Amino acid sequence: MKKLNDIFLDNRVYEIYYQVGTVLKEAKRSEIHVSGGGGSINTIGGNTFGQINEVSSFNTVFDDLIISDNNGKEFSFQFSDFDLVIRGGNEIGIVWAVLKGQVKRNYLLVINNSTDSKFLNKNAISKLFGLRIYELLICSIIGFVCLAIHVFVGFLIIFLGWVLVLIKAQKRKKLVTQFTVELNRISFKDFK
Repeated sequence: MKKLNDIFLDNRVYEIYYQVGTVLKEAKRSEIHVSGGGGSINTIGGNTFGQINEVSSFNTVFDDLIISDNNGKEFSFQFSDFDLVIRGGNEIGIVWAVLKGQVKRNYLLVINNSTDSKFLNKNAISKLFGLRIYELLICSIIGFVCLAIHVFVGFLIIFLGWVLVLIKAQKRKKLVTQFTVELNRISFKDFK
């Protein structure tokens, strides 16, 4: 594990790390998640009525990699929602971010030097800039307390809390775009 330059956005420091190696083994699997369904239909007196619940599904692709660095040390990585196109023998670089002060790795980018291709995990990037739910919670709690004191003030504070959430959502989109631009600047040559 080696470190690239930090990325500074939204008064936060994102430490960027990477690991380079040759793919020894790769495996891909997929899970389909299905939910919903059911319901009932009844006929009474010639009239049919009822409800059919919608069925929804989504697919999650998992990639498992074992890579070896130049010294022969092996590393194992597991990814979801990248859908990598990689095979044994490819030389790759894996990039992740850690919010300063935390330990959770967010795998964001895989660069395949052998095929000159990049794979960005946009979902992981978006999660880095998720809304801080405590901000909405604080506004809502204060709003409900104020409701007990004065109805107008309570609803005003709740309304302002939701406006704050909308403003934060717009800001989040910009941060995700800026962070993606920074990641796209990384090339295999940056891995020393």
